[in-house]
Amino acid sequence: MTLSPPTPRKSPSQRRSVDTVETILEAAVRILRRDGYAGLTTRRVAEVAGVSVGSLYQYFPNRQAIVADLVRRRVTTFIAAVEATDLGGAPDLRTAVVAMITAFLAEKRGSLWLSSVLQGAMGEVQGRQIIAERLRAAAPALAARLSLATGAPIDARKLALGLSAIDGAIWEAAADDAEAIATPGFRDILVDILLAALRAP
Repeated sequence: MTLSPPTPRKSPSQRRSVDTVETILEAAVRILRRDGYAGLTTRRVAEVAGVSVGSLYQYFPNRQAIVADLVRRRVTTFIAAVEATDLGGAPDLRTAVVAMITAFLAEKRGSLWLSSVLQGAMGEVQGRQIIAERLRAAAPALAARLSLATGAPIDARKLALGLSAIDGAIWEAAADDAEAIATPGFRDILVDILLAALRAP
């Protein structure tokens, strides 16, 4: 049986509720930065956020749901960075893919410490499943942009598979040598991975 990733108990709808959730997540990030996943508890998050445990439980049933929401938000940010990439001047598919991967890596590097901390919890919160689902949802719009920029037909399913593969490669590389992902050589490897996925039969 496949487990579903943890989800918030409810989504905030009013401004005050949205602010409370943001405060809770910001507190969780501060704790993760200082103490890692082992130091993250709902009681500690509520204390740092300045909210009651009961208020926290209105939105997050446990620490896994908090971390899963952080993973969702991070991958959404990465996707937004790729979506915002200017592909207008790309003369071919490789040039467009280089631009997309460069934007993806720049956003990743900005929060590499958080990715490293979250890596220890990815199995517990089905983090890879969360990332894959978000990438599959975003792939049709990204494929349409790539097709428009390059004039080449892009299969959204292959694009989602390629993006998931490069995200996994970044996680593995960052765990081994965080500085490696800043090198042009590593970027070129990711570009080749994505192009291979797009050109697969």
